[in-house]
Amino acid sequence: MKPQGILLAGGLGTRLGPLTKSVNKHFLPIFDKPMIFYSISTMLLAGVKSLTLITNAEYIELFRNLVGDGSQWGIQINIAIQHSPEGIPQAFSIAEPYLEKDTHIMLGLGDNILYGLGTGRSLSANIIPGITSIYCFSVSNPTDFGVVEIDHYGKILSLEEKPLSPKGNLAITGFYSFPYDAIDESKKLVKSARGEFEIIDLLRIYSSQERLRAIVLPRGTAWLDAGSQEGLLESSEFVHALQKRQGLLVGSPDEAAWQIGNIDSEQLELNATKYGKSEYGAALLALIDGAKRF
Repeated sequence: MKPQGILLAGGLGTRLGPLTKSVNKHFLPIFDKPMIFYSISTMLLAGVKSLTLITNAEYIELFRNLVGDGSQWGIQINIAIQHSPEGIPQAFSIAEPYLEKDTHIMLGLGDNILYGLGTGRSLSANIIPGITSIYCFSVSNPTDFGVVEIDHYGKILSLEEKPLSPKGNLAITGFYSFPYDAIDESKKLVKSARGEFEIIDLLRIYSSQERLRAIVLPRGTAWLDAGSQEGLLESSEFVHALQKRQGLLVGSPDEAAWQIGNIDSEQLELNATKYGKSEYGAALLALIDGAKRF
């Protein structure tokens, strides 16, 4: 099943101040690419053909300049305005005018990076009609995240948001898979004490309906939250080390679109030339040269 996507790229970015005093955090570099490229790459690999990117009104034109209409990656990108940040579930009502009815929805946070087996193409392979899926990752600091508790059979026992005494170490990553009725279910939510609609409350609705499952990302995968100062640095170091040692690009929507057949080598070459004499552009051209040798 091919999902449609929603990507949250708004918010205030307060955790990254003063870097975000004058720029949306999703334009900040993760080594050689803007942050938003990594989550777009994940969406592409998951098979998304239509993506709604949600951001603040003042950054609309900047995003249009960066990502265009998506045709260079073989997808359609719509950009929607978030007038005020009121929680993750707000994304459904904002994106609703751009969504195709009764089509599964992949929801992602623009500051999250997934890499490795179990991510990308595997995300869409795990879609079950009518079921919401959360993708979980073992962490050493579960008090900083939403946490899911599961039994030996994978059944969800509890969901907590940044618990003081976690019942486990499985953090809920910033990527979710929802059936289309999440639009209506999200409208049933009331704001929490901090004035936001909480994603954990939406997940509890699906859990109560026995329509929620947890998918634990396997060992060897990586999940990075680049929305903090330390996370931004760690993400850049991770990408730098991996690309240097393996000679492969990480989080490149251009490469992802080419690898999955959304675009051909001619389009990839055109994309590469738009990046001028940068190392990133050169790496894209090297992909084409490598393919010609086989």
